[in-house]
Amino acid sequence: MKTTKIKTTIFITTLVLGLANIPTAQAQEKFQHERLITIWETKTDLKTPESVLYDAESGLVFVSNVNANPWEKDGNGFISTLNLKGDILSAKWITGLSGPKGMGVYKGKLYVSDIDEIVEIDIKKGEITKKYPISGAKKLNDISVDKSGTVYISDMGDASIYSIKKGSVELFLKSNELQDVNGLFAHGNTLLAGPGGRVVSIDMNTKAITSYVDNTCKIDGIAATGKGTYLVSDWQGHIYEIKSGQKPLLILDTTPLEINAADIEYVKEQNILLVPTFFKDNVVAYRLKFN
Repeated sequence: MKTTKIKTTIFITTLVLGLANIPTAQAQEKFQHERLITIWETKTDLKTPESVLYDAESGLVFVSNVNANPWEKDGNGFISTLNLKGDILSAKWITGLSGPKGMGVYKGKLYVSDIDEIVEIDIKKGEITKKYPISGAKKLNDISVDKSGTVYISDMGDASIYSIKKGSVELFLKSNELQDVNGLFAHGNTLLAGPGGRVVSIDMNTKAITSYVDNTCKIDGIAATGKGTYLVSDWQGHIYEIKSGQKPLLILDTTPLEINAADIEYVKEQNILLVPTFFKDNVVAYRLKFN
């Protein structure tokens, strides 16, 4: 009888210890909404991809690679180019950056935030044509460009948003309501921004800040679906579909697999959601279905 108890105890202990040693990625699965279909993912040839941006004019997908150290002036960051099939066209299209993150396009120019400056790249030439140092900037992150060509840049280290208009850098807005501000999206006379765990709407003319959606994830990227809703991501691995007055809808959760979801892009013409996975070193594409 005692022998049986001893054997049972050993078996249970071994089983528990064995389960404890199973990696979380194997023990759990990601959540993916039924409206979301995986269509491709790149090879893991990228290096800590932080942001993706599609340019309809050139047909290119740009990927900013911080290359391990997002806030160090180490000069090892770079920009890659893909096509919408997931092929890496040029892994190191632009090099010599440090912590490239948010990007925006206007009339053949790609604007990239790089810690404390904005880098302007001529897309056709594939070369850096200008840099905009921003005095006092601490952690420049996301970028959005409005229809007139004004470039907006979030500084998550200083609760601020800067702008570049006709080649001139200005402090657009600084507010306690913009603590940890990251994701930006310009639409008409409104600038959506993601400070902390909510999305706010900023009137570009009066600079008044109002709440758009509360109790979201800690916003990294914001993208419009073209269907009256927006997609927002947090670095941890959550992506929600949001609309003012409605509860955020979780459409993707890769946190059980410890896969990040950084600054996303949505290609409305093809209903493609592009997700940079940061430490996993690739970009994953999904098709988002609408009724």
